[in-house]
Amino acid sequence: MHPETAHCINKLADIDEAQGDYQQAEVLYQRALSIGEQVLGPEHPDVALFLNNLAFLAHRQGWYQQAEVLYQRALSIYEQSLGSEHPDVASVLNNLGQLSRKLNNEERAEVLLRRALAIHEQRPDRTHPDIAQSLSDLADLLTAQYAYEEAAPLFQRALAILLHTFDFEHPDIVLVREKYASLLEHMDRSEEATLLRQAARRQKEPPSTGPSQGAH
Repeated sequence: MHPETAHCINKLADIDEAQGDYQQAEVLYQRALSIGEQVLGPEHPDVALFLNNLAFLAHRQGWYQQAEVLYQRALSIYEQSLGSEHPDVASVLNNLGQLSRKLNNEERAEVLLRRALAIHEQRPDRTHPDIAQSLSDLADLLTAQYAYEEAAPLFQRALAILLHTFDFEHPDIVLVREKYASLLEHMDRSEEATLLRQAARRQKEPPSTGPSQGAH
């Protein structure tokens, strides 16, 4: 069987997951993983990709222990095959950090999220969306820990990167902008929060048009 078969099945699973059909997505992710292990070997980076996707599916369904095992296996494969500073390693670390928050282990979550961000910061492309994701996730944790002064510039950087990459009303931008505005309010910087939201509303308004001129 060709390795591309596993990737095609993985993409179908992505679609099912996006549509909320988690049961079918799990079946397909498992199938992609099985094919990948057979064709590529159990330590191939593509196998780690399939494991990470399966782990994320378990994570979002609240199957945290299962997700932990799958994430750790994916992380091990990536570190051994790609090196400990590879962006794919950072992505799994970020997922593990978010999982640690769900398990109420914020100390571990902070260590993982900071390590993930440090790796992503080494990317040549300083406007890569993964950097924004990592910044936002760490800022979110710091906000929960009342470390507002450290969290604010992280949200600001994340928002700037996303605005460089996506349309103003992209869901990721909306989410980070609102988190940042909420944080500013907690810091008694309500005027800045208001200006941030007003700027967003102005971007949503259709451009005004003047009276049309008749033909001469």
